Amino acid sequence: MAKYAYPVLALLLVFIYAGCTSSSGPAPGAGPAEKAAAPAVKEEGWRVEWDRKVAAAKAEKEVLFYFIGGGDPRTELSQAFGKKFGIKVEFVTGTPLELAQKLANERNAGMYLADAINMGGGTLLTVVKPQGLLKPIEPELILPEVKDAKAWQIGRLPLIDKDGQVLGMLANYERYLARNTDLVKEGETNALEDLLNPKWKGKMTMLDPTMTGSGLSMSAFLGRVWGVDRALEFLRGLAKQEIVTTRDKRQQVEWVARGKYALAVAPTPDVLAEFKAAGAPIASVRLTDGGGLQTVGGALSVPAKPAHPNASTVFLNWLLSKEGQEAYVRGIRLPAARIDVTREGIDELFFAGPNDKVTYGDEEFFLLQGKMLPPIREIFAP
Repeated sequence: MAKYAYPVLALLLVFIYAGCTSSSGPAPGAGPAEKAAAPAVKEEGWRVEWDRKVAAAKAEKEVLFYFIGGGDPRTELSQAFGKKFGIKVEFVTGTPLELAQKLANERNAGMYLADAINMGGGTLLTVVKPQGLLKPIEPELILPEVKDAKAWQIGRLPLIDKDGQVLGMLANYERYLARNTDLVKEGETNALEDLLNPKWKGKMTMLDPTMTGSGLSMSAFLGRVWGVDRALEFLRGLAKQEIVTTRDKRQQVEWVARGKYALAVAPTPDVLAEFKAAGAPIASVRLTDGGGLQTVGGALSVPAKPAHPNASTVFLNWLLSKEGQEAYVRGIRLPAARIDVTREGIDELFFAGPNDKVTYGDEEFFLLQGKMLPPIREIFAP
């Protein structure tokens, strides 16, 4: 009998090895059917984590979103998220600088109320982030459709900064000029330097470039593509054209829509889209200078200490999913950074065409804004 002991022992070890490998994934050399089953183990892992987070988020009952968007996006987001998870979305609204100051005041008072933060990328990067009020976004992501690089227009998660604390939800192609269609013919002006023509003197309004917003964004765009010196010289020329600046982004577009001014320099895209959808005689201009692929007011961050940490994570993942971005875009009517989100109802001029020059609004771009701000304030001083 001894001569059978070693073969039997060897066969037994084979069975034990096969049992161990079948519980943890395909054995080396496994067939196609066995290999195809492997991802199910990983999928089960994220689903377990997701279900646990959702259950804990429902117990927290609400999520507080510091948000600079208007009424339509708030309605779409709160209804869609509430219907899916039964969790209430509360909004704290204000200008980017107002919300940044509120976050700083709350932190200094030992209060942590926010669960998610929406502002312009410049404010988040240059005002909020340096105070240590944010944390990296990627560790909070659970859903595979959010983490999938192929889901995003730039081929990766659209994190703006090297520390991964600011993400661009929108990918709006800014053209930096709009015209009253009754006063300015199509093609009558198609380059920013055309604005220095004497015929436009006293006929233009610009969003104030001395604050965060489209005016400063355009200035940094020119600083990047022309060089800072040439860009500042152009802005000096604009100031001599008796261009009227305003800090009210709706007022600027309304002035042009009503014909008080012929051209809007650096209009805010979502306001422009709103007036166009209402049938106002106003249109974006396709510039030969190109434009910036910007997140505009669609930058997103997570506070360092969310008030409702589980609801914060669930809301963040949902907001960056196809479903969440569809709801956001329905409200704001600007292009999403995801490639699978509808373009329906969005003006085609907010998308870069195949022949358009594109400059991406990354951290370097926003830091350039800060560098150019002091001379811009001198140029446009009251």
